[in-house]
Amino acid sequence: MQLTRTYEWQGRSVAWDRLGSGPAVVMCHGTPWSSALWQPFAEALSREFAVYLWDMPGYGQSSMNPAHRVDLGTQSTLFRELLRHWNVESPHVVAHD
Repeated sequence: MQLTRTYEWQGRSVAWDRLGSGPAVVMCHGTPWSSALWQPFAEALSREFAVYLWDMPGYGQSSMNPAHRVDLGTQSTLFRELLRHWNVESPHVVAHD
């Protein structure tokens, strides 16, 4: 699955996409995965929800600069910024890891 949108954050390029419409569902992959693992679930859920997929920096289609931190603190700060960028409050979150 090709993510068609990007969000620039602190020198990183974050690949993301949205499928469907309705209440927001955000899918977060673990490490060392990418959003690709959520594709069949996202497609099914997009019939009733706006499903947001994103690749954390260092994974998938997002930037992979070895100088950039990819720890959970950095990823969670980015997640908060993405929610603001998407104008999404209180989404359903599906995550693993």
